[in-house]
Parts: sequence; structure tokens; C-alpha cells
Amino acid sequence: MKRLALSFLLIPLFFTLAAQDSSRALQFKFSGYVSNNYGGFKDSRNYYNLDNRLNFSLGNKYVNLNLTVRNMFFIQNSYYLRSWYFMMDNTIPAYIDLSYHYVNDKRTFLFYSLIDQMNIHCSYSGFDLTIGRQTFDWSMNNIFTPNDLFTTYSFFDYDEPQKLSFDAIDMKYNFKNNTILEFAVSRQQKFHSKWIYFVKEPVTTLAFRLNTKIKNFKLQLISGIYQSIRYAAGMGWSGTFGNFSWTGEITSLWYKNSIKFSNLIASTGIKYSSNKFTFLTEFLYNKEPADIFSFPPLEGSYPQYKFYFLQFIDQMTWASRYGLSAKMEIKPCSWIRFTTMTVTFPEKSDFFAEQKIMFFPLKDLSISLIGQYYNWPLLYYDVVKKYDNPKTYGIFLNVRYKFDKKVLFKSKG
Repeated sequence: MKRLALSFLLIPLFFTLAAQDSSRALQFKFSGYVSNNYGGFKDSRNYYNLDNRLNFSLGNKYVNLNLTVRNMFFIQNSYYLRSWYFMMDNTIPAYIDLSYHYVNDKRTFLFYSLIDQMNIHCSYSGFDLTIGRQTFDWSMNNIFTPNDLFTTYSFFDYDEPQKLSFDAIDMKYNFKNNTILEFAVSRQQKFHSKWIYFVKEPVTTLAFRLNTKIKNFKLQLISGIYQSIRYAAGMGWSGTFGNFSWTGEITSLWYKNSIKFSNLIASTGIKYSSNKFTFLTEFLYNKEPADIFSFPPLEGSYPQYKFYFLQFIDQMTWASRYGLSAKMEIKPCSWIRFTTMTVTFPEKSDFFAEQKIMFFPLKDLSISLIGQYYNWPLLYYDVVKKYDNPKTYGIFLNVRYKFDKKVLFKSKG
């Protein structure tokens, strides 16, 4: 195993040497955002959050070193502050812990810092190789993504829907006929329940993907081993017809030891997009719903983790057989945008909705007023409190500034 790891570490050296004769231009990129959030849910006190993401990249046309750091500051009462820390500390699936946190004695202030991405990317003559902490996007849909064996979006994160990162090796070969053959393997920490606790277990996901494009139609085939114990195979598609697009994904899973059928998950979506108006709807079918009550209680958790914390543990696990989502965005002019979104699971009678108004007074500055509504209690489980009215809503104010800087260094000769 050590020899195999060493051989992968030597591959970037080959790319570096190959690049010397062709390009010596070195470029440094620095981008990211600073975000200020204030708000809260009903039945909880307000909280204040300062969040930033810093992206660093150094390299040339062939080799790049990438680093992304995310820092978060939370000020809130101690009971709900535990929920934020539990969420961040237990939903990072990367194999190596590259995070740091500080909580004051009164447990009203939390600082959390995480190296979200740290990798080396090499590209040469159609080959692409990325080694280290990185994100994957194998999905055709936006909300329900069964083709993405590695990670999924947190579509409840009003601040920034960001895919989780993994410690992985990703290799691609780009053919000249708009076809890509990709192989990826990741080592990660899987969370599963043991009595009333979540425990971590190292697992490996290994998968191949073939992605091709014919005019306005994309098709992909995937296969591999999902989280060490299940085989996975599936396909996805995306087609554009004028202002309309149609997407879909299907994935089947089997247990390795017994070749016993595990699950079949399918989703499809339709999108209409123009300069000032966008509408998207998606439908989910999940043959084997999970039993949410077999998982331990999450003390103080926010509403989305009552039902959807499973997605962080296992993105191939859904607690409902059917799901439906819809999103509409209106852009009447360049400085304002209206967005509304809903996700519902009719079988469970659960419902989520979000409304957002975004203002853009400056090119890189945005001010957003966000409202979120749930038809279930704020707390996933609490043996003391009982809720007669399951409806919960929250209101947030978000101010964000984005930046993107580039510096080009040219060596002599």
C-alpha cells in the first residue's frame, strides 16, 4: 500500500518535468468571499455568524497547487451552539481531520476553521490528475443526485450550497470526440448509528465514469464500489432543447457479499431558462426508504437534520419513497433577484420552502433577505419539550462580498 501511495506521489513530478519545455509562466490566484449572517429560527434565540472562504492556487498550465480554507465564527446561546458544532464536526467525511475549533468557557462563542480543499492538479496532453482533498460533481440534477457516489449538496444551506470534500485520487482522460473517461477513489469516514451514538468507520468508494456529448445531449455511465460494502451501477443524461433542458439519473446498488439487491434510486428534472426567468422541477423515486427512527436523536439539531441528516451520512439513503422539488428565479434587472424554492416528500407529509430576495448594489457585493419554512419542529428530538404545532420558520439577513485576484509571474528565458 505504501509503494502504491509513493508511486502516485511521483506522478506529479512527471507532469512538472513535461511542462518545463512548454510553459514557464507561473500564476497565483486568490479568491473567495466574506459573509455576514444574522437571524434565527422560531423557538430559538438569534445568532450571529461571520463566515469566509479563501481559495489559493499557484501553478502554470500543467501543474497547480490548490488550497481552500474556510473559517466560521458563531455567537449564540450554548444550547444551539452545540448543534452547530455537532453539525460541522460530524458531517465532514474526509479521512484526515484538518479542522480546528475553539469554544469559550460560557459556550456562547465558537470559532471553527477547516482546510476544505488541498490538492495538486496536473494536466498534460488530455490527461488530468488530482491528488488530495477535493470535491466531485458527477450529478446531472441539482437536488436529487443518485449518480454522485461521492458527495451531495446541502440544499438547505442558504449561505452557500457547497459540496463536501474528500481525500481522493481522481484521474481523467479527455478524448477528442467530447468523451471523458474518469476513475476516482476516495477514503472517507462514514457515520452510522450505534445505539444512541454516531460512530465513524473508514470506508472506500471506487468508481468509473464515462461521459460523452453528442450535440446538445450528454450521457454518462457509472459503476464502482460504494462505501466498501455495495456495488453501484447507473446512468445519467442531460439534453437541451431551446430554452428547455431535461435531466435524469438512475443508480442501482447491491451488497457485495450476498449480491443482494440494496436499492434503486431514480430522479428526473425539467428546466426552463431565459435571461430573466428560470424554473426547475425534479422528481425522486427511492425504492427502499430508510427508517429515520432507527438513527439516534440529535440533541438541539436544526430542523433540516431531523429528516435530512441522513444525506450527510449516506447520500444514497432517503427516508421517503417519493420526493418533489421546484425552484423559480426571477431577475427583472441586474441589481435585484427573487428566488423561491420548495422540497416536499408527500409520503412523509414533510415540506420545506425558502424565499430569497437578493440585492446587488455593487458588482461583488450582495445583500440577501432569506426566509425558510418547515412543517416539522425545530428540534429533531427532545425528551423534555413537546411540540403541538410542528411548523417552524426562520428569517436571515446575509451580506456577502466576493473577490477574485490573479497575479502572473513570467520567468526569463
